[in-house]
Amino acid sequence: MADLVNSKSDQVRTAWLARWRRCIIGRLCIATESSGVHSACLIRPAPSMRDRLWNNLIDLRFKAYYYGEYASFLSNANTAISIFLAVVTSATVAAWLHESTWASACAVVIFITQVVSAARPFLPALRKSHDYTQCSLALEKLFIGMEERWNDCEKQDDESKYESAVTELRERLHRFDCQHSSLPTPDWKFLSNRARRRIDRFMELNHGQQEQ
Repeated sequence: MADLVNSKSDQVRTAWLARWRRCIIGRLCIATESSGVHSACLIRPAPSMRDRLWNNLIDLRFKAYYYGEYASFLSNANTAISIFLAVVTSATVAAWLHESTWASACAVVIFITQVVSAARPFLPALRKSHDYTQCSLALEKLFIGMEERWNDCEKQDDESKYESAVTELRERLHRFDCQHSSLPTPDWKFLSNRARRRIDRFMELNHGQQEQ
């Protein structure tokens, strides 16, 4: 029995090692075609400092747009809740006055709406919509400053300048993340799509192309 268990363990370990190797090779190698035959795996070249700076700028712009979209969503949700509570409360009171047979049910609905109305200011997300707006504005300001650095680097075409700009941007983003670490931000696809469309529009207006 012990030999059987050890044999099964060895098989599982071997399978996992093989899968791990395939994963690593897949990440480090690229397959190219030559005359219909795949060539040997080649290690992907590291992106230049210019490309790294550009990618970080796009990521920064995305964050700014995402915070803005989330703040807008929270503001709209807060407004929708207010309208819903007002309509439900008014309709319930009217039904209570005209239909005495529904008095108990109307009283329960009114009680629930009052509880929701009283608890709404204490909901973390709804209370912090202004904070998300401020985060979006702060990242927009950072982007404008780093965009100037990008333009300067483009004029000088010096790899060390790009590297210095990348380091500065990453440090400033790290400080931003530390300052707002207590501000939870969900990862919602529909907000990401909105932010992406805004980036495409920004690229089209300012650079005559869309980010791929």
